[in-house]
Order: sequence, then structure tokens, then C-alpha cells
Amino acid sequence: MKAGRRIDVPDLVLGVLSLVGSAGYLYETAQIPASLLEDTVGARGVPLAFGWTMASLGVVLCLRALLRGRVDTASTSAANRDWTPTLRPHVQALGLLAILAAYVALVPFAGYIPSTALLIGAVAWFSGAPRNRGLIVVAMAGAVALWLMFDPMLGVSLPAGSWWQRS
Repeated sequence: MKAGRRIDVPDLVLGVLSLVGSAGYLYETAQIPASLLEDTVGARGVPLAFGWTMASLGVVLCLRALLRGRVDTASTSAANRDWTPTLRPHVQALGLLAILAAYVALVPFAGYIPSTALLIGAVAWFSGAPRNRGLIVVAMAGAVALWLMFDPMLGVSLPAGSWWQRS
């Protein structure tokens, strides 16, 4: 049997999705209007850097999937031939993305502190932290610490949440 390379499909799919996502992100970033008060970096600076970084990582993933595919030969042992890629890292990434999407949807209603406490707790739990009071304390303290750093100290207004606001 001829030796051949197999493509690491999960990495290739993730790389292509990263490229498509970064293309859309860069397109939307280009729509940010320039301001007369803009500094050398401008309002587009950080989003452009993020978009190009995401595109670069997508290219790296695609190249890795194509170039680092496992060799399948007849001379390898049965244990070495079992190259089937695991989807576990990709499922974990999708789980974290789902938690983040839930956070983004919850912030306008629940506000920054409760939503961020839930985000910290959910990510820690999803990552394997023990489910005990310590997790709750860390999540709540982390959310309050982040709020203190951004809102009062740096003057960045964070959403209070529509559930708490009176009309």
C-alpha cells in the first residue's frame, strides 16, 4: 500500500471558518467612519489588528491541516495507524463560544455584574473547576473586580441591565 497523507479535517474546517469570519469582520471594520479627532491608530486600529490576527490564525490552521496530516502506511502498526483526529478540542471551543454567545445575549437584560459572574462561573465549570461555594465566590468577586476596574476607575460605562432599570 502506498504511503499517503490524510488531511486533518477538523483543523481545516475551523481554519476555513476562521478565514470566512475574519473576512466578514474585516469588511465590517472597514465601514467604521474616520473621525477628525482620531489619533494615529484610530477607531479601526484594534478591530483591524484583531481581524488580521484571526485571518492569520485561520491560514495557519489550514496549512497545519494540509501539511501535518498523519501518514498512513501499510508498514505502521495497528496502534500507530489509528490517526483518527479527536473532535474534543473543537467541541470544547464550540462550548466556550456558546457560553460567550449566551453572555452577549444576557448582558443587556441582566446587566454587567450578574452576567459577568455567570460567564466566569460557566467558563470555570466548563473547564473542570470543582462545583462548590468557592466557584460562586470567585465568579462574583471576579465580576465585581472587573466592574470596579472598568466603571469607576477607568470611566467605562457598563450596562446596568433592563431588568433593573425603572421606566
